[in-house]
Amino acid sequence: MTRLFLLAILFATLLPRAAAEDPAASPPALIVLAERQLRQGQVAQAREALGRALASNPAHPRALYLLGRLEYSAGHLPEAAARLQKAAQAAPDDFDIRFLLGALLVEMGQRNQAMAQLEAANRLQPDHSDAAKLLAIEYNRLLRSRDTVRVLQPFLVPELRDEEAYLLALDAYHKSGDKEQSRLAAETAVRLFPNSGKILGWMGYQYSERGDFARAKGFLERAMRLDPGDHAAYYVLGDVLLKEGRNQEAIRYFRLGIERKPDHGEAHAGVGRAMAALGRIDEALAELQKARKLLPEDPAVRLELSKLYFRLGDEDRARAESEEFRRLKQKAGESAAVP
Repeated sequence: MTRLFLLAILFATLLPRAAAEDPAASPPALIVLAERQLRQGQVAQAREALGRALASNPAHPRALYLLGRLEYSAGHLPEAAARLQKAAQAAPDDFDIRFLLGALLVEMGQRNQAMAQLEAANRLQPDHSDAAKLLAIEYNRLLRSRDTVRVLQPFLVPELRDEEAYLLALDAYHKSGDKEQSRLAAETAVRLFPNSGKILGWMGYQYSERGDFARAKGFLERAMRLDPGDHAAYYVLGDVLLKEGRNQEAIRYFRLGIERKPDHGEAHAGVGRAMAALGRIDEALAELQKARKLLPEDPAVRLELSKLYFRLGDEDRARAESEEFRRLKQKAGESAAVP
């Protein structure tokens, strides 16, 4: 082995050490550089700096997070998820990583994995409103009303005036069947947000549940004037008219709600109930089947379908829908209780 060859080997082994000892080439310095480049809109340069940081430390959580964020911004969701999952393994107590990964997994439809990440983010920073609200939305989707209200509780204070938190809580109380808590929350929200169409719509709903249809209509009409694009007030007014036996008018308002939100399952179910009351059975069945597709976990839709199938003489389908109604009703009762 020649002396020249030995020198070549020694020189090759010293090169990585020299780079590692260069402060400007260390992962922390490269990440600072990348963050500055991102603020200046130099995305390609930032990617290059982050790639160099990961070449030195493949599990560096901040570099993985920033690259994951870049992939997410570019619409490369699987690649972003892979980066962020590796970052979460390296830094399980990093709120930013957990929150972004949870939001990304929600967008990808991976709900169970998303829930785990959002719960971790909420434990790390329970006072972060966006993280809490996204978790509340996921809980509410699963009818976990107790958990929905729990994570929203820090934001349900008059000083914060967080309308979105109140709206999410109102929906949770409604789904839980706790009418008293729903009423109290709606009255508080109306005092805080007297010019919010969505909040006034909830107050109208409260009065409709109490059978005070005149007051309900007053709130709902104000809600529609303040927020004409919101579907909910149209649906509730349709429901009030349906309870009054004004079926044709009810259909009109249900349809107005559907125009604003075509996938509003409750409004399709309302049209179905009104059509059934008018004896238009085939049209009623079509609307209720749409509602079942949009609201597969809603026991009320199954009950209406069961009644309609009995009217049509289809006892097998009627019994099947009735059994599904009982199963879903029991499931909702087990998961929806709010303290």
